Amino acid sequence: MAAGLDPPRSVVTHSHWLMESQKMSKSKGNVVDPFDRIQRYSADGLRYFLLKHGVLETDGDYSDEKVLKVLNADLAGNIGGLLNRCLATSLNPTQTFPAFSVDLFPVHHGSKSNSLATEDDYRLLKTLQDLPGLVDQHYENFHIYKVLEETMLCVKQANGFVQRHKPWKLGNTPQDQQWASTILHVAMETLRVSGILLQPVMPTLMSRLLGRLGIKETERLWSNAEDVPCLEGRGAGYVGRSLGTDAGVLFQRLQKEN
Repeated sequence: MAAGLDPPRSVVTHSHWLMESQKMSKSKGNVVDPFDRIQRYSADGLRYFLLKHGVLETDGDYSDEKVLKVLNADLAGNIGGLLNRCLATSLNPTQTFPAFSVDLFPVHHGSKSNSLATEDDYRLLKTLQDLPGLVDQHYENFHIYKVLEETMLCVKQANGFVQRHKPWKLGNTPQDQQWASTILHVAMETLRVSGILLQPVMPTLMSRLLGRLGIKETERLWSNAEDVPCLEGRGAGYVGRSLGTDAGVLFQRLQKEN
C-alpha cells in the first residue's frame, strides 16, 4: 500500500511438506535438496509430483519412493506408453498423423450400420470434449492436482481404448487399415489435447510431446485444445503431417537408487 499498489484480492498458500510423514528438521537431517532432485527427476518431473501431492487443504508428504511411483506410473507409463504405441513403426509405418474415418466412428453412436465404435469409445470422446472446460475451472481455483487427475484419467481411457481394439491385430483389408488409423487418431488427439493443457505444469516435456506429434507451436493454444475436429466429423489440418524427428523416450522410467 505504501507503494501505491492495490493489495491482493486473494492469497494462495500451500500447506506444509512432510518428509515420510515427519516434519522436516535440520537437526534430524530429513530434508530434501531440490536441486539434487531436479537432476534426478528433471524440473518438470519434480514439479509434476509437487503439484499433484501438494494440495492446498492438507499437508503434503514427500518421499523419493512416492516420486518414483508417481512419475513412472503417470509420465513413463500412462503418457509415455500411449505415445510409444501410437508412434511405433509397426502401427504407424508412414510416421504421419493418421486419418479419422467418420464412417467407422460416426459423430453419433449407432447412426451408421458399419460403425465399429462402442459406447465406451464415445465416452472417451465425451471425456476429451469436456476436459478443457474442467481443467480450466481447476486452474482458476488453484486445484492443480485436480488438473492432473482429470487429464491422467482421460489418457488412461485412451490407453484402454487402444488396448480394447488392438490395432496391431487388425488385418490388411481397407476397412481394417482405416479402423487402425482411426484408433491411432483418437489416441493421438487425446495426447495432443492433454499436452496442451499440461503445458503450465510441464512446459519442457509437453513441448517435446507436442513436437513429436507434429503439432506446430502456433497450434498449442488453449483454443486448439478445445477444437477436436473428429468430434464433429471434420478433418484436422495436421492429418497426414509428418511426425517430429525426436524419437527418444519421452520420460525415462526411473530406477530406485541404492
